[in-house]
Amino acid sequence: SAVFDFSNLQDSVILNGANASDYTITYHNSQSDASDGTGIVGSDYRAFDGEQIWFRIENNQTSCWSAGSFDIVVNPLPEIDILDNPTLCLDGSPLVLQANESGTDTYEWSTGETSQSIEVTAPGRYFVKATNTYGCDLLKEFTVELPEFLGIDVFHFEQPSKVVVQITGSGNYLYQLDGGFAQDSDTFYDVSVGEHTITIYDTNGCGPVRRDFFVLNYPKYFSPDGTLPYWHILGQENIPGMTSTKIFIYDRSGRVVGVLDENSQGWDGNDLNGTPMPATDYWFRADVMVNGNHIIATGNFSLLR
Repeated sequence: SAVFDFSNLQDSVILNGANASDYTITYHNSQSDASDGTGIVGSDYRAFDGEQIWFRIENNQTSCWSAGSFDIVVNPLPEIDILDNPTLCLDGSPLVLQANESGTDTYEWSTGETSQSIEVTAPGRYFVKATNTYGCDLLKEFTVELPEFLGIDVFHFEQPSKVVVQITGSGNYLYQLDGGFAQDSDTFYDVSVGEHTITIYDTNGCGPVRRDFFVLNYPKYFSPDGTLPYWHILGQENIPGMTSTKIFIYDRSGRVVGVLDENSQGWDGNDLNGTPMPATDYWFRADVMVNGNHIIATGNFSLLR
């Protein structure tokens, strides 16, 4: 649709050499309204493409009148398909911005380029003006954002474990854990202990970004006489950058009954004097040093006999 100011047409009408001021011209939505002189369409009327408009021309001296009609032609504006806040590529490659898919429009970008698409490598304000074959033009302004990969938050020692990918900006991403299915959520649950890889896919056509991480956890129970004879932190084996582990194990009274480090086989259920401890719950405090960062955890587990 488009807004028409029919009042501006009056001065341009010449009938049989007479001035337009000698006549009154009104516009209507139907033939009957034009005949009766009712239902006059006012200025700033929003008309639709193909709509029929009726007009009434009346002589101001003789009151003689005539009616006729014409069809409205509204030429379409060009379309611009760029988002309001496109986001640069996480992998550092140029972001391709395409104005639209038309092969007949002409373009003028704020960068001075006149192609249908451009490559952007810096954040900031941009605009593009597209002009179609009818001479109609459309200007769109937008802000290109700079995303930032803040890291992967691993909630170690939680059961179930949780991993959250942190990225700023309004980009559209898919996340894949190891060789699993890609998902639009940035959060993964029940991630097993050990090393993993997150792959981030940008739906704007940028290249994928991969980041490695690891998960630490602990068994909720163990049995010195069963299939799990030792209790220890799980997932610390072969973790890059791990330098030390210190774990203290306590009984219900707060007495230290076990001390472990990264080289320990694990707690066998005996206190520091080698006396077997009863089947019950025990508590621990772990300090794992990885790449100079302390990962602190506390929790409890059960000894089964």
